[in-house]
Amino acid sequence: MILLSYHNKASRLGAIRTGKTVSILMTAFFVVGLVIDVLPAEAALHGYTAQEMITSGKTIELQPGETRDFTIGFKNTGTSVWSNSGNNFVSVYTYDLKYRQSVFVDTSWLRADQPVRVSSLTTPGQLGFFRFKLHAPSTEGNYNETFHLAAEDMTWIPGGQFTLNIRVRRSYVAPASVITTSSTAITPAVAPVNVSHNRNSYSASEVNRSATTLRLMPGERVLFSIDYRNTGQATWLPDGRRFVSIYTYNPKYRKSLFEDATWYRFDQPARIASQITPPGQVGTIKLYLKAPTTPGTYYESFRLAAEDLVWIPGGEFTVTVVVGDSSSAVTSANSSLSSTTTSAPQPEAEPDSEPEVTVAADGYGATMMLTSGSQVKINANAVREFRVAFKNSGILPWVRYGNEPVTLKAVTNNARSFRDFSWSGDSVTSLSQDRTDSGQLAFFTFKLKAPNTGGLYLARFTLHAGDRSIEGGSVEIPVEVTGGSVSASVPYDATSEFSSAGSRGPNIRVGLFKTSSPVIVTAAGSYQLIDGQNHQSIQQLSGVTTVTFNFSTLQYTVTNGAYLYTSNYHVHLRPDNADTTIFEILSYENRAAWDSSLNYNKFRGDLSVHYMQSTGNLWVIEELPIEDYIRGLAETSNGSPQEYQRALVTAARTYALYVISIGGKHKSEYHDVNTTAGDQVYKGYASELVRPNVVQATEATRGSVVTYGGQLVVTPYFSRSDGRTRSWSEVWGGSKPWCTSVPTPYDQGKTLWGHGVGMSASDALGRAAAGTSWTEILRYYYTGTEIKRIY
Repeated sequence: MILLSYHNKASRLGAIRTGKTVSILMTAFFVVGLVIDVLPAEAALHGYTAQEMITSGKTIELQPGETRDFTIGFKNTGTSVWSNSGNNFVSVYTYDLKYRQSVFVDTSWLRADQPVRVSSLTTPGQLGFFRFKLHAPSTEGNYNETFHLAAEDMTWIPGGQFTLNIRVRRSYVAPASVITTSSTAITPAVAPVNVSHNRNSYSASEVNRSATTLRLMPGERVLFSIDYRNTGQATWLPDGRRFVSIYTYNPKYRKSLFEDATWYRFDQPARIASQITPPGQVGTIKLYLKAPTTPGTYYESFRLAAEDLVWIPGGEFTVTVVVGDSSSAVTSANSSLSSTTTSAPQPEAEPDSEPEVTVAADGYGATMMLTSGSQVKINANAVREFRVAFKNSGILPWVRYGNEPVTLKAVTNNARSFRDFSWSGDSVTSLSQDRTDSGQLAFFTFKLKAPNTGGLYLARFTLHAGDRSIEGGSVEIPVEVTGGSVSASVPYDATSEFSSAGSRGPNIRVGLFKTSSPVIVTAAGSYQLIDGQNHQSIQQLSGVTTVTFNFSTLQYTVTNGAYLYTSNYHVHLRPDNADTTIFEILSYENRAAWDSSLNYNKFRGDLSVHYMQSTGNLWVIEELPIEDYIRGLAETSNGSPQEYQRALVTAARTYALYVISIGGKHKSEYHDVNTTAGDQVYKGYASELVRPNVVQATEATRGSVVTYGGQLVVTPYFSRSDGRTRSWSEVWGGSKPWCTSVPTPYDQGKTLWGHGVGMSASDALGRAAAGTSWTEILRYYYTGTEIKRIY
């Protein structure tokens, strides 16, 4: 029976998946259930193993009938790809007992015993995410729910089992002013306590807070912290029966307008952050606040509570939050907004479309703890090792693998001047261990190779989770390079270079994404397969085309229905009608955070799949006219003022043309720019559909650029200043006479987001809303410049 067990197991999984009625002898059923557990080696032989890396929480508290999102990430430690379609797709099943109907089943589940499939193709070494909803039953109690990863019709995946501890209860915190000696002040599930003693045991005194007044843009998130000294007799605990947390207050238990996805509940943002806080010690509460879309001044109140027991005296606090330009608006966070909001136009709250160059990664935070030196002195062309340690002060663990690996990146041109061969693009080094949990320390060791040009440099490096920066994860290194040559300034006039480019401008190559999986493309119209060596058309195609690259033989394979083509050169696809034929990459998922139904996977122009032997990366690259590229930018929302949009797209066009004029930023990867904030945030054709006003601004300014002395210039821009912009020399050294420091009154009192050089998006929004034209906006931030149409 052992020899037949694998087939029995496959039959069991297949029968459950297809919904067939399984009617077999009890002994046979027992053997099937048994062999699934006792054959992990067999699963490994088929290339399936997993390691849990990240989770949104193993202990969950729900009210009866409440629905909560749950996420868990596993590293694919096997050799087989985890697919979310096909015969052997990877999913989650209920386990222990297997295939049982969960009491937490939600209508969004695939089946009552199968919550969800893996979110996307997950190759070996990558992180696969499983996101599903838990719907609490009506019966209160403590539940242990066990699940297990499975490859459909094949095997349970070793290492893929996990258990959730779920407490279903009706929350109630008794205010200190109404507590009596009667047990009726406590919820029925909790035993009576000595109320007089417990009332006197809890008290608090505020020590410090990260800010008294927060100034945010609509939709912006910020991490707020507040420290309280435990002035009572009871120890504050972060878990257990009497854990200490904060609730919304005044009125109590209300749904907050500032609720963030990281909150425990709509009325309970966070528990005490430290492990335990004895009497006399200081405990910290950390919570994310997400600004509403309506500008105004809000007063948001919270209060400390010992769960199921008492509001903690002295634990009430109020945060003033100014959203947008709201000097004339005074709004209570729990009152109507209809009569108190400002009338100035503001951007829509599309979380992925704010005009940010540096985007804080959700749930991530860092604190620099130590470095190997406050400054570095190094000879020209010499190599020096540098070390820095960061504490993970966020709420999510840092991981080395997966979709959001934590790396240290160079974020200024001065930093890139010290690029060593050990770097990977702008990534200086990666997380040394597989995982660093909240509160733990992570060390990053990397090499700096000095440029040939002597002088003083200020090199800034920042931690990133994937392509997004981690708040607090920056380190600035003053570097003195001795010896070497003197920097030369070579003038150029690039405006004439593009004067004959045509009405859509020159072509730009955009690195869309790196991959190791097959690239599946489709289009509504016909398109040509172009030979990568001689650039001649080989075959006209239509419908779905799959491009596969063999990393061992370095060979490309193209399949389209019965058509098969192999080549040792990169694969290039070109639409027959570029105006109407849009490519859709079916194997690529880049969904909008504000609307999961929107997938930014559609692109104009040509597509190529290109392996870079020098870096070992397989890139999907789009090539298209620069005006079509600008139409697909997502640096602002559709609802921002039109004059601001025109200023922004002109600065973006100027920047892109400047990058082309210097030969591109990513020459080793065969493209000019990528899609991230390190260059410019680009979402392709799908962005045009949701941002038609940005498209209109692009067409209205077509061919317009910023010039200085008749020459095309580089036009940096960033999210928000703190009352003034920075000069080029302050941040990157050297001098750009059009990048000087100017006042930004609409940013007065705010915190700096970004490098600070050039145009402040936040201040420019205020100017546009006040009636300033787009050309005036550009000339203000880029001193002494003129706007010129060059094609």
